[in-house]
Amino acid sequence: MTAATVDVELLYLDLGTCDRCQATDRNLDTALEAVSGVLRAAGREVTVRKTHVTTEEQAAQLGFVSSPTIRVNGRDIAAKLEESTCGACSSIAGTEVGCRTWGEETSAPVATIVDAILRAVYGNAGADAGEPPPVAGSSVMQFLAATDKPQACAGTCA
Repeated sequence: MTAATVDVELLYLDLGTCDRCQATDRNLDTALEAVSGVLRAAGREVTVRKTHVTTEEQAAQLGFVSSPTIRVNGRDIAAKLEESTCGACSSIAGTEVGCRTWGEETSAPVATIVDAILRAVYGNAGADAGEPPPVAGSSVMQFLAATDKPQACAGTCA
């Protein structure tokens, strides 16, 4: 990442089934489209990395606290960690699993993503942004432990 680059990453457990991950992925694409002209005008480029987290070791290494997670320049865009039971991921794991929420929203709101990107471009990048804990969240680990089988996503994982 250079000063002229905004690094955006999406970390997720399942894009094939989980409606929260799917909607957050779509909202990320919408937000990037919405700010593309501003980024060009500011002389910034965006790198986007979408990471399917599949092992407990990978989750721990990434500090992956909840699915889905969006980070801009390494900072989690959520002001705080909130989760609720995710039916899709619970079904995949065969046990109750909590996935991220943003207040009443079950996917990252486009406005929150846009705000985080613009903060990275124009300063005040840390205001209202949470810092991910150094270890993966318990819901992530619970999901990964329960799905530690190649057939867990039945070929639908992205």
